[in-house]
Amino acid sequence: MSGLFRRFRRSGKSPSTPIGSKKESFGELDPLGSRALLSVILARGGTGQIEGDVALMDVGGVSMAARVSFAVSQLGDVLVVGRPGTLAGVAAVPFYRKDSHTSLTGLVTGMRAALDLSSPGTKPMVLLVGVDQPYVRVETLRFLLAFAGADEAVVPVDEAGARQVTCAVYPSSWFDRAERADDDDQSLEAFLETVKVREIASETWKGWGEDGRSWFRVAAGESLEEARRRFDS
Repeated sequence: MSGLFRRFRRSGKSPSTPIGSKKESFGELDPLGSRALLSVILARGGTGQIEGDVALMDVGGVSMAARVSFAVSQLGDVLVVGRPGTLAGVAAVPFYRKDSHTSLTGLVTGMRAALDLSSPGTKPMVLLVGVDQPYVRVETLRFLLAFAGADEAVVPVDEAGARQVTCAVYPSSWFDRAERADDDDQSLEAFLETVKVREIASETWKGWGEDGRSWFRVAAGESLEEARRRFDS
């Protein structure tokens, strides 16, 4: 186990039992309840087009980070990657590389944490969600997990045909391949061209009650206003 994640475990913010040891029923969505999982919130730690810390931006009276962490925490253990300390009450660690802040670097950091915090021999799934996706639906995440395989990513595809890679499930069995791709400075999208991906098309996710809000990214003030018009009830 790396020193970074030894500190995470000693801090008391990690699971009291190894990832994968919990048993929880999801009814019709089993067997995902028996599957080891770490939810990873990608929070790059810098500022974007919004003045200040994007993760702390208020959406409906709650910070984006708190909204995302509330959703993913309903599925089990959660870690924030991309900054040190804590964020919205969740333990956070910086990227394993100091010279990269890409989604693939964040995924590799999360995979490394999932493996380090799991029982020996366990290959957890990693659920990756962007901190700037405050409307993410836990129901959609549960359905994505229900499709997950041991060596296959599950990635929704929007109505324009774009893969939504920061609202997706990845197997930590890919860790070595993902780390090599990250060392080569590939993007997450480019890496996914080299591995097995199960795409979830709009005709499927619409049947879950999803309307695209789960991967809508709030990157600027105008996009927040658009999100409010589209998704706030």
